[in-house]
Amino acid sequence: MKPRAACRSPRRNPVPGGFRRRRRAFGYAPHRLLEKPNRGWQAIIQSMTAIKIVTDSTSDVSVDFAQRHGIGVAPTVLDIDGTTFYDNVTLTRSDFYRDLPNYRDFPKTAAASPAVFADLYRASGASEVISIHLSPKFSGMIRAAAIAADDVKAEGIQVHIVDSRSLSLGV
Repeated sequence: MKPRAACRSPRRNPVPGGFRRRRRAFGYAPHRLLEKPNRGWQAIIQSMTAIKIVTDSTSDVSVDFAQRHGIGVAPTVLDIDGTTFYDNVTLTRSDFYRDLPNYRDFPKTAAASPAVFADLYRASGASEVISIHLSPKFSGMIRAAAIAADDVKAEGIQVHIVDSRSLSLGV
C-alpha cells in the first residue's frame, strides 16, 4: 500500500477553495465576463490605462485618419507673405500647393508652441501619451513637445517623446 501523500490525484488542487475561487479572487473569471453584456472584453479593454498618440502635421497623417483613430495632431505654423496659417487648420495642403506659385516670399515654418502640445495631451484624456515627432535636426517640434510633457507631468499625464528620425509619412 502506498503512503497517503503519494496517492494524491494530479487533478486535486492543494489550494483551499480550488482553482476557480482563486481566479475570482484575482478578478480573472472569463466565463463570467461573457455572461454580462456590459462587462465583455471591450469593457476590460476600456478600463485599462488609456494610451493615446500625438504627432505633428509634418507626419502627413490625414485629418480623417487622425479623427478615426483618436490621434492628436499639432499643426505646423506657416508664415506666408506675412500672414500666419496653421497646417490643415486654416490652410489645407491642396490650397497651399495651388497658391504656391503665387507667393511673393518663400514660406517659412515654425514649430507649434508647447501650449498647443500641452492642450493636446490634456484633451487626449489618457494617462499616458506617445508623442511622435519630426527629428530635432529639422525642426523644434520635439523640443516644444518635451517642454509640454514636463508641464503636464504634474497632472498625472506621462508623455513618451519619440524622435521619428524622418521627415514625413514615416513619422
